Amino acid sequence: MLFILFVGCSNDTNSSIEQNIVPNEKRAQGYSLGLYNSNSTIEAERSFDIKDEIFEKNIIFTNKTNQDRVFILLVFDNGKQRNFKIHDNDMRYFRFTLAKNQSETIPVKIEGITDGFHATNFIILKNPDEVVTDSNTLAKADSLSQTYNIRVNLFKNLDKIPMERPQQVNSEKLKEARIDGIFVGKQGDAYKALLQTEDDNLRFNVLYGNLSEESIDFYIVSLVDWEQVNINSNQNIYDKLAKGENKKITVSIDNKKNGKVMILFMLTNPFSPLPDDNPYTASPNASFKVKLID
Repeated sequence: MLFILFVGCSNDTNSSIEQNIVPNEKRAQGYSLGLYNSNSTIEAERSFDIKDEIFEKNIIFTNKTNQDRVFILLVFDNGKQRNFKIHDNDMRYFRFTLAKNQSETIPVKIEGITDGFHATNFIILKNPDEVVTDSNTLAKADSLSQTYNIRVNLFKNLDKIPMERPQQVNSEKLKEARIDGIFVGKQGDAYKALLQTEDDNLRFNVLYGNLSEESIDFYIVSLVDWEQVNINSNQNIYDKLAKGENKKITVSIDNKKNGKVMILFMLTNPFSPLPDDNPYTASPNASFKVKLID
């Protein structure tokens, strides 16, 4: 699947968006994601000095496929899910539906930004309610966990990224490097995907790996029905991986609400700078979704 990027200015019309898609990809299928200013010009920067406590930009997402899709938008700040506003409506997550070849302009406003550094991820996933429970269809489960992400660094009354890092989790280094990203496995068989469970006390293995050429650090966060819940009694987990390294931890998830869907995110490189000459970093990884059975 091709991930199409906007390269020019746009407003919320199909014709103008079509003009701004890379010419040799106009007939390709996939999804496009862009960050825009209020005047419909593309925002190239990813590092912002905040003078007040508000950050506001437009996100434009386009479904360049031949199928109607449902999507969900989530926002994380330093490994913590945070509320945001769309048209003055406060929300924890935002669901929207796009017909084929249609786009959505999402005016996202984050309020209450405190002093300090904020690594902020805007993450979109497709078909949030669809869960694969057949282990023979892991390719589909993988497709449903694909993330579309915009990462920005926000600085309020601070001029550089802090040097202090969270404490790393106590994890087991694996001899084999078979995982790139994050994988939820069954207890007793870590490489067998956990796709559904009736266990009220959610306890399972999490494997995570880095097959890239660069070392990474990251937060691991857990959500039930698209709201963050504690993982190992903490809001998040922090760890690092060298290139070619795989690790494993056993986790417990707080599932007091008896939700229907669980997912874990690996929010990569939360302390990486995003300078104007290279304002991007590795995208977050999502685990397969797990169906929670009453």
